[in-house]
Amino acid sequence: MIFSTHFLSSRVLTQLRKEHNLKFSIITYLTDVFYFSNLWLNRDVDHFVVASEQAKQQILAKGIPEDRVSAFPYPVRKSFFDIERSKEEITRSMDLDHSKKTLLITLGGESVAPVERYLQALVDRGLELNVILVTGNNRKLQKKIETVFCRTKPHIICLGFVTNMNELIHISDFCFIKPGSATTWEVMGYRKPIIFYRSAQIGEDGNISFARKNGVGFYAGTSIRRFTRIVTNFVHGTALSECKKQYSLLSIENGADPLARLIRHIVNST
Repeated sequence: MIFSTHFLSSRVLTQLRKEHNLKFSIITYLTDVFYFSNLWLNRDVDHFVVASEQAKQQILAKGIPEDRVSAFPYPVRKSFFDIERSKEEITRSMDLDHSKKTLLITLGGESVAPVERYLQALVDRGLELNVILVTGNNRKLQKKIETVFCRTKPHIICLGFVTNMNELIHISDFCFIKPGSATTWEVMGYRKPIIFYRSAQIGEDGNISFARKNGVGFYAGTSIRRFTRIVTNFVHGTALSECKKQYSLLSIENGADPLARLIRHIVNST
């Protein structure tokens, strides 16, 4: 059995299986939570897994039989929520002031957004705030940020590629992220308020809509003025308490276990 998370991989696999008469099952997992694109429509795939009833209905409307489609909440590996250190220990190890609110900024593995302009806007406001910026693989940006914003208020910590994103989300009060499914649902799994950067593609729009509709997310897009206004509301206004209240009303389930059970069932029945 092969579990595929990209339509192109699934297309290659089904073609190879057909041409060489290979014997294996193919599960395609649709990574966009609320949107089904025709690019993913491959009738030779054995089973489709989607992360919402909305996406399931879209794929059924394309003529895929219902017994070949399963819908579970978005899966996040369960170990992501295992935190061994306290918030105080983590913030102390990063030289952060735990008496101040903390903003986590992560805008994708390559961090292609003009993040310096967003940081400069916060500096111009002089907000009493910790800022953790994760630049991922963008080493050039990391060095630039460390040079330009080394002695500023708010206090800015710049990190490159990290393996403890769960700890960083855990100690943050709110997050500024690109609305990809993985990051969005990891942050919501920790019940942290979200400020969204613009979508990279249409499939990410549903994540923004879901968070905004449920009162746990705000959309800044590319507007630095809007971003600064939202951050100020989190630091000095009521946005943080309002989002916490909305999270208390929101049920967020993890689809990791039911997805694992489906995979086991398909393997055992093959």
